[in-house]
Amino acid sequence: MAVTCRKKDGHEKFIWDSLYHLGALMKGVGEYKAKKGLIRVAVLLDENGSTVQSVRITGDFFMYPEEALWYVEENLLNTSVSELEARIRNLFRELNIALVGSTVEDFLEAFRKAIENARRGGGG
Repeated sequence: MAVTCRKKDGHEKFIWDSLYHLGALMKGVGEYKAKKGLIRVAVLLDENGSTVQSVRITGDFFMYPEEALWYVEENLLNTSVSELEARIRNLFRELNIALVGSTVEDFLEAFRKAIENARRGGGG
Protein backbone atom coordinates (compact mmCIF):
# COMPACT_ATOMS: atom_id res chain seq x y z
CA MET A 1 0.00 0.00 0.00
CA ALA A 2 1.61 3.28 -1.11
CA VAL A 3 0.42 6.73 -0.17
CA THR A 4 1.75 9.23 -2.66
CA CYS A 5 -0.75 12.07 -2.45
CA ARG A 6 0.95 15.43 -3.03
CA LYS A 7 -1.80 17.88 -2.08
CA LYS A 8 -0.75 20.72 0.21
CA ASP A 9 -4.19 21.11 1.79
CA GLY A 10 -3.61 18.66 4.63
CA HIS A 11 -5.07 15.72 2.73
CA GLU A 12 -1.75 13.86 2.70
CA LYS A 13 -1.26 14.35 6.44
CA PHE A 14 -4.78 13.01 7.04
CA ILE A 15 -4.09 9.85 5.02
CA TRP A 16 -0.72 9.26 6.70
CA ASP A 17 -2.13 9.86 10.18
CA SER A 18 -5.13 7.62 9.50
CA LEU A 19 -2.94 4.71 8.39
CA TYR A 20 -0.52 5.31 11.25
CA HIS A 21 -3.26 5.30 13.87
CA LEU A 22 -4.78 2.14 12.42
CA GLY A 23 -1.44 0.46 13.05
CA ALA A 24 -1.10 -0.39 9.38
CA LEU A 25 2.22 1.40 8.90
CA MET A 26 5.13 2.90 10.82
CA LYS A 27 5.55 6.64 10.31
CA GLY A 28 8.83 8.49 10.82
CA VAL A 29 10.26 11.90 10.05
CA GLY A 30 13.95 12.72 9.97
CA GLU A 31 15.64 16.07 9.55
CA TYR A 32 19.25 16.84 8.81
CA LYS A 33 20.87 20.26 8.67
CA ALA A 34 23.22 20.26 5.69
CA LYS A 35 25.96 22.81 5.13
CA LYS A 36 23.47 25.04 3.32
CA GLY A 37 19.93 23.90 3.91
CA LEU A 38 17.63 21.52 5.72
CA ILE A 39 16.59 18.10 4.42
CA ARG A 40 13.39 16.60 5.82
CA VAL A 41 12.35 13.04 5.00
CA ALA A 42 9.02 11.48 5.95
CA VAL A 43 8.64 7.73 5.49
CA LEU A 44 5.94 5.16 5.95
CA LEU A 45 7.28 1.67 6.53
CA ASP A 46 5.32 -1.56 6.43
CA GLU A 47 4.15 -3.06 9.73
CA ASN A 48 7.49 -4.91 10.09
CA GLY A 49 9.55 -1.77 9.53
CA SER A 50 11.37 -3.44 6.67
CA THR A 51 9.95 -1.92 3.46
CA VAL A 52 9.34 1.66 2.36
CA GLN A 53 5.67 2.14 1.52
CA SER A 54 5.78 5.89 0.96
CA VAL A 55 8.37 8.64 1.11
CA ARG A 56 8.28 12.42 0.97
CA ILE A 57 11.41 14.58 0.73
CA THR A 58 11.06 18.26 1.55
CA GLY A 59 13.16 21.04 3.00
CA ASP A 60 15.34 23.94 2.04
CA PHE A 61 17.91 22.61 -0.43
CA PHE A 62 18.86 22.94 -4.08
CA MET A 63 18.69 19.94 -6.39
CA TYR A 64 19.07 19.91 -10.14
CA PRO A 65 17.21 18.80 -12.10
CA GLU A 66 14.28 19.69 -9.84
CA GLU A 67 12.08 16.94 -11.27
CA ALA A 68 14.55 14.38 -9.99
CA LEU A 69 13.10 14.75 -6.51
CA TRP A 70 9.78 13.19 -7.53
CA TYR A 71 11.54 10.48 -9.50
CA VAL A 72 13.65 9.57 -6.46
CA GLU A 73 10.57 9.44 -4.20
CA GLU A 74 8.66 7.29 -6.66
CA ASN A 75 11.55 4.88 -7.19
CA LEU A 76 12.07 4.27 -3.48
CA LEU A 77 8.59 2.78 -3.03
CA ASN A 78 8.65 -0.88 -2.02
CA THR A 79 12.41 -0.74 -1.43
CA SER A 80 13.75 -2.84 1.42
CA VAL A 81 15.18 -0.69 4.21
CA SER A 82 18.35 -2.80 4.03
CA GLU A 83 18.80 -1.80 0.37
CA LEU A 84 17.72 1.82 0.76
CA GLU A 85 21.12 3.50 1.01
CA ALA A 86 22.48 1.73 -2.07
CA ARG A 87 19.28 2.52 -3.99
CA ILE A 88 19.50 6.23 -3.10
CA ARG A 89 23.17 6.40 -4.12
CA ASN A 90 22.38 4.69 -7.43
CA LEU A 91 19.45 7.01 -8.17
CA PHE A 92 21.53 10.12 -7.49
CA ARG A 93 24.26 8.77 -9.78
CA GLU A 94 21.90 7.56 -12.54
CA LEU A 95 20.05 10.87 -12.64
CA ASN A 96 23.24 12.95 -12.45
CA ILE A 97 21.70 14.91 -9.60
CA ALA A 98 23.61 18.06 -8.75
CA LEU A 99 23.31 19.38 -5.20
CA VAL A 100 24.29 22.84 -3.97
CA GLY A 101 25.22 23.08 -0.29
CA SER A 102 24.37 19.46 0.48
CA THR A 103 25.53 15.96 -0.41
CA VAL A 104 23.99 12.55 -0.93
CA GLU A 105 25.37 11.71 2.52
CA ASP A 106 23.20 14.47 3.99
CA PHE A 107 20.13 12.90 2.39
CA LEU A 108 21.13 9.48 3.68
CA GLU A 109 21.41 10.87 7.20
CA ALA A 110 17.88 12.32 6.99
CA PHE A 111 16.62 8.91 5.80
CA ARG A 112 18.42 7.12 8.64
CA LYS A 113 16.78 9.40 11.19
CA ALA A 114 13.32 8.97 9.61
CA ILE A 115 13.63 5.17 9.64
CA GLU A 116 14.90 5.16 13.21
CA ASN A 117 11.97 7.34 14.30
CA ALA A 118 9.48 5.13 12.46
CA ARG A 119 10.81 1.98 14.07
CA ARG A 120 10.78 3.58 17.53
CA GLY A 121 7.19 4.60 16.97
CA GLY A 122 7.99 8.22 17.70
CA GLY A 123 6.97 9.57 14.32
CA GLY A 124 9.58 12.27 14.44
